[in-house]
Amino acid sequence: MEILTRGKMKWRRFAWGRSRLPPNGRWTCSMNVSKRGDVKYLPSAHTCFFSIDLPPYATEEEMRLKLTTAVTYGTVGVLNA
Repeated sequence: MEILTRGKMKWRRFAWGRSRLPPNGRWTCSMNVSKRGDVKYLPSAHTCFFSIDLPPYATEEEMRLKLTTAVTYGTVGVLNA
């Protein structure tokens, strides 16, 4: 259960820049996922707009690997800056 919760926190931090959502009733944003970018790059997030640019990868397996990599390692530089 904790692994799942940690994964959700990482996803929110990647996509929104925060590890938690606002208190109940105060969430008004919806996520926007755009098919955009070059397949040789990782997905990117625009945290101010709660949107993700997801390149058109050839397979679901490639997409999962690159998205997981971006979520896991992509926030390190931002958080430690």
